[in-house]
Amino acid sequence: MLRIACLLILSSCFVATWLNTRSAMGQDPRLELTSYLSANQAYWNSVRQFDVLVRTDVMRPPAISSGYVETSFERFKFDWETERFLYAKQGRRTLLSGDETQTVGKGLIIRDGFVRSFRNPTQAFAPTRVTDRNKEFDSLRIPDLRLTLFVDAGRGGGTWTDGKITMFETSSRAAEVVQRGAVEEDVVSLTLRFENRVGYTWTFDRETLCPRKGTWFLKKPDGDHMVFGTENYRYEDDQGIPLPISVVGEFLEHEFPRGIEVTKENVTQHLQRFQVNRDMRFAWISVNRPIPDEEFDFALMDSISDFLKLADPVAQGLPMLGDEAKPQMKPAGNDR
Repeated sequence: MLRIACLLILSSCFVATWLNTRSAMGQDPRLELTSYLSANQAYWNSVRQFDVLVRTDVMRPPAISSGYVETSFERFKFDWETERFLYAKQGRRTLLSGDETQTVGKGLIIRDGFVRSFRNPTQAFAPTRVTDRNKEFDSLRIPDLRLTLFVDAGRGGGTWTDGKITMFETSSRAAEVVQRGAVEEDVVSLTLRFENRVGYTWTFDRETLCPRKGTWFLKKPDGDHMVFGTENYRYEDDQGIPLPISVVGEFLEHEFPRGIEVTKENVTQHLQRFQVNRDMRFAWISVNRPIPDEEFDFALMDSISDFLKLADPVAQGLPMLGDEAKPQMKPAGNDR
């Protein structure tokens, strides 16, 4: 019954949001962008329980430091209704030189006001009382899947805290400039820019209201744009909720030689920029369905190796995220 009620509420909310967005199309760009962002926030707010496995592949070309290829798998079981949360991550980073491989393993379970976690795959801490759930998420840098739309915030620094979702509400209002770009039958391009000249451009699907592409940029004083990152999004519908199944992008990073004092005078001479490629794929196991209580049992961490199998696509019967389906990623050229 709860699931049916949630679906009815979602349906009515979506219809209202869809109608508001459609009525804003072609009118004030700020109002139109607010409508699109509000629609995406409404989608995520409607996801009260979910179980998803995410694969992320990153390729960083060699610059001053060695380049590497990194593959990670993350399992999220979140139930906002009962305040139960499970997170498991395993991954490996291999230098392109082949000389070294680093592995990562960490996990967390929160239930009944207590938390059990580990930050390296050796031993899990005993359960302790939760004083601040957001701090527990932040201590393991659990990425906020809701913020993938904001390019930099979804994976580059955004962790899963309650306040971050307000970015959907505040961004268009806080922006110094909001502009409409290309408008086609099925998509519209909208740009916002803040006072610090940093901004985003999104290409929204006019039917689903979801972004197809996002760009994070800086408008320089000479009027040119420096692009920090771009992402392309793909969604699939689940009970009327569009869920991301693929986020593919590239990001501008920079590096300075070790042992050199960087000043305003020599920063351009020593700064080395390069593109980092990132490919994320999602396997949604369940959405807005009750998750059995035993799936949040602290005893699951008694064996860390078994616990980390929750983030193993082979062990979980999800071959679409296995190495056989590994994306072909080519290192981007350096950009000085």
